[in-house]
Amino acid sequence: MKTAVLVASLVTSVMLGACSTAQTPAGNTVDISKVDLQNAIKTEACETYFLGFGPLGEDRASPVEIAKKVGFTEVVAIDYVEHSFVIGRKRCAIVYGKKS
Repeated sequence: MKTAVLVASLVTSVMLGACSTAQTPAGNTVDISKVDLQNAIKTEACETYFLGFGPLGEDRASPVEIAKKVGFTEVVAIDYVEHSFVIGRKRCAIVYGKKS
């Protein structure tokens, strides 16, 4: 009985651990001290993943698609936020831009 519980616990841990991801912002670091975020318009789009399937829904966390949809002529900053849950996750792209 103890062996069955141990095996079930191990399998569950591996399955839940396989769903976890990490996204690092270190790929492209930029000094934003001179970026004018006061006059920028903020918009975001999120995509949802459930049990490894997705993205679900119509929105995509693509900065290019967001900028086109809103009609930005200039993108001043892009940020990503990810929320992880036990059975899924939600990933959002936040775009700051300007329209002329």
